[in-house]
Amino acid sequence: MFDGLRRRIFALGMRLHRFSYRLWLATWAIICVLFIFEPQVEAVLQLLRYDKNFVSHFRFIENQYRFLIDSGTFPDVSVAHFHMLEIAAWLAMAFASTVLLSAAVEIWIYEGPYRILYERLAAMDRKKLIGAFVLLPVMGFALSSMPAQVEAKPFF
Repeated sequence: MFDGLRRRIFALGMRLHRFSYRLWLATWAIICVLFIFEPQVEAVLQLLRYDKNFVSHFRFIENQYRFLIDSGTFPDVSVAHFHMLEIAAWLAMAFASTVLLSAAVEIWIYEGPYRILYERLAAMDRKKLIGAFVLLPVMGFALSSMPAQVEAKPFF
Protein backbone atom coordinates (compact mmCIF):
# COMPACT_ATOMS: atom_id res chain seq x y z
CA MET A 1 0.00 0.00 0.00
CA PHE A 2 2.78 2.44 0.92
CA ASP A 3 4.54 1.78 -2.38
CA GLY A 4 1.39 2.69 -4.35
CA LEU A 5 1.00 5.86 -2.30
CA ARG A 6 4.63 6.78 -2.93
CA ARG A 7 4.12 6.29 -6.69
CA ARG A 8 1.04 8.50 -6.66
CA ILE A 9 2.87 11.21 -4.74
CA PHE A 10 5.81 10.91 -7.15
CA ALA A 11 3.39 11.40 -10.06
CA LEU A 12 1.91 14.42 -8.26
CA GLY A 13 5.41 15.86 -7.80
CA MET A 14 6.21 15.38 -11.48
CA ARG A 15 2.94 17.07 -12.48
CA LEU A 16 3.69 19.96 -10.13
CA HIS A 17 7.18 20.26 -11.61
CA ARG A 18 5.81 20.36 -15.17
CA PHE A 19 3.11 22.81 -14.11
CA SER A 20 5.67 25.13 -12.49
CA TYR A 21 7.77 25.06 -15.67
CA ARG A 22 4.72 25.94 -17.76
CA LEU A 23 3.76 28.63 -15.28
CA TRP A 24 7.25 30.11 -15.58
CA LEU A 25 6.92 30.33 -19.37
CA ALA A 26 3.38 31.67 -19.10
CA THR A 27 4.50 34.30 -16.58
CA TRP A 28 7.03 35.74 -19.01
CA ALA A 29 4.54 35.60 -21.88
CA ILE A 30 1.89 37.37 -19.79
CA ILE A 31 4.33 40.07 -18.70
CA CYS A 32 5.31 40.72 -22.32
CA VAL A 33 1.66 40.91 -23.38
CA LEU A 34 0.89 43.26 -20.49
CA PHE A 35 3.48 45.77 -21.59
CA ILE A 36 2.63 45.45 -25.28
CA PHE A 37 -1.05 46.19 -24.68
CA GLU A 38 -0.55 48.77 -21.94
CA PRO A 39 -3.58 51.03 -22.62
CA GLN A 40 -5.98 48.11 -22.90
CA VAL A 41 -4.62 46.48 -19.75
CA GLU A 42 -4.91 49.74 -17.86
CA ALA A 43 -8.55 50.07 -18.97
CA VAL A 44 -9.28 46.59 -17.63
CA LEU A 45 -7.41 47.33 -14.41
CA GLN A 46 -9.49 50.45 -13.85
CA LEU A 47 -12.53 48.19 -13.67
CA LEU A 48 -10.74 46.38 -10.82
CA ARG A 49 -10.23 49.68 -8.93
CA TYR A 50 -6.67 50.31 -10.08
CA ASP A 51 -6.88 54.03 -10.73
CA LYS A 52 -4.44 56.95 -10.78
CA ASN A 53 -4.66 57.39 -6.99
CA PHE A 54 -3.81 53.77 -6.19
CA VAL A 55 -0.34 52.57 -7.13
CA SER A 56 0.14 49.12 -5.64
CA HIS A 57 -0.59 46.74 -2.79
CA PHE A 58 3.17 46.37 -2.34
CA ARG A 59 4.87 49.13 -0.44
CA PHE A 60 8.18 48.84 -2.32
CA ILE A 61 6.46 49.39 -5.68
CA GLU A 62 4.60 52.40 -4.36
CA ASN A 63 7.81 53.83 -2.87
CA GLN A 64 9.60 53.40 -6.19
CA TYR A 65 6.79 55.23 -7.98
CA ARG A 66 6.86 58.09 -5.48
CA PHE A 67 10.65 58.34 -5.79
CA LEU A 68 10.49 58.56 -9.60
CA ILE A 69 7.75 61.17 -9.45
CA ASP A 70 9.56 63.26 -6.82
CA SER A 71 12.97 63.05 -8.52
CA GLY A 72 11.65 64.38 -11.83
CA THR A 73 14.26 62.50 -13.86
CA PHE A 74 11.58 60.66 -15.83
CA PRO A 75 8.79 63.07 -16.79
CA ASP A 76 6.58 60.45 -18.44
CA VAL A 77 6.24 58.00 -15.52
CA SER A 78 2.89 56.29 -15.76
CA VAL A 79 1.12 54.59 -12.90
CA ALA A 80 0.05 51.92 -15.39
CA HIS A 81 3.60 50.58 -15.54
CA PHE A 82 3.56 50.07 -11.80
CA HIS A 83 0.16 48.39 -11.94
CA MET A 84 1.61 45.91 -14.41
CA LEU A 85 4.71 45.53 -12.25
CA GLU A 86 2.43 44.52 -9.39
CA ILE A 87 0.75 41.92 -11.57
CA ALA A 88 4.20 40.60 -12.49
CA ALA A 89 5.06 40.40 -8.78
CA TRP A 90 1.88 38.41 -8.07
CA LEU A 91 2.68 36.03 -10.94
CA ALA A 92 6.24 35.62 -9.67
CA MET A 93 4.92 34.74 -6.21
CA ALA A 94 2.56 32.16 -7.72
CA PHE A 95 5.47 30.66 -9.63
CA ALA A 96 7.72 30.60 -6.56
CA SER A 97 5.05 28.93 -4.44
CA THR A 98 4.49 26.14 -6.98
CA VAL A 99 8.25 25.56 -7.22
CA LEU A 100 8.46 25.45 -3.42
CA LEU A 101 5.57 23.00 -3.24
CA SER A 102 7.05 20.72 -5.89
CA ALA A 103 10.43 20.84 -4.12
CA ALA A 104 8.78 19.86 -0.84
CA VAL A 105 7.07 16.91 -2.55
CA GLU A 106 10.34 15.82 -4.16
CA ILE A 107 12.20 16.05 -0.85
CA TRP A 108 9.53 13.92 0.78
CA ILE A 109 9.77 11.36 -2.05
CA TYR A 110 13.55 11.14 -2.01
CA GLU A 111 13.89 11.15 1.77
CA GLY A 112 14.84 7.47 1.84
CA PRO A 113 17.78 7.68 -0.60
CA TYR A 114 19.09 10.81 1.15
CA ARG A 115 18.92 9.01 4.48
CA ILE A 116 20.94 6.13 3.01
CA LEU A 117 23.50 8.62 1.66
CA TYR A 118 23.73 10.30 5.06
CA GLU A 119 24.26 6.94 6.77
CA ARG A 120 27.02 6.07 4.31
CA LEU A 121 28.70 9.43 4.87
CA ALA A 122 28.44 8.93 8.63
CA ALA A 123 30.08 5.50 8.29
CA MET A 124 33.01 6.85 6.25
CA ASP A 125 36.41 7.50 7.73
CA ARG A 126 36.42 11.06 9.13
CA LYS A 127 39.87 11.88 7.73
CA LYS A 128 38.83 11.00 4.18
CA LEU A 129 35.60 12.97 4.50
CA ILE A 130 37.33 16.07 5.89
CA GLY A 131 40.02 15.77 3.23
CA ALA A 132 37.40 15.65 0.49
CA PHE A 133 35.58 18.73 1.82
CA VAL A 134 38.87 20.63 2.15
CA LEU A 135 40.14 19.54 -1.25
CA LEU A 136 37.01 20.51 -3.18
CA PRO A 137 37.18 24.28 -2.51
CA VAL A 138 40.96 24.30 -2.98
CA MET A 139 40.60 22.61 -6.37
CA GLY A 140 37.83 25.04 -7.33
CA PHE A 141 40.05 27.99 -6.43
CA ALA A 142 42.98 26.47 -8.30
CA LEU A 143 40.92 25.91 -11.41
CA SER A 144 39.39 29.38 -11.30
CA SER A 145 42.76 31.14 -11.08
CA MET A 146 44.46 29.40 -14.00
CA PRO A 147 46.98 31.53 -15.96
CA ALA A 148 45.04 31.14 -19.22
CA GLN A 149 42.17 33.10 -17.72
CA VAL A 150 44.42 35.77 -16.25
CA GLU A 151 46.20 36.37 -19.55
CA ALA A 152 42.99 36.92 -21.54
CA LYS A 153 42.96 40.15 -23.53
CA PRO A 154 40.43 42.78 -22.43
CA PHE A 155 37.25 42.93 -24.46
CA PHE A 156 37.20 46.70 -24.91
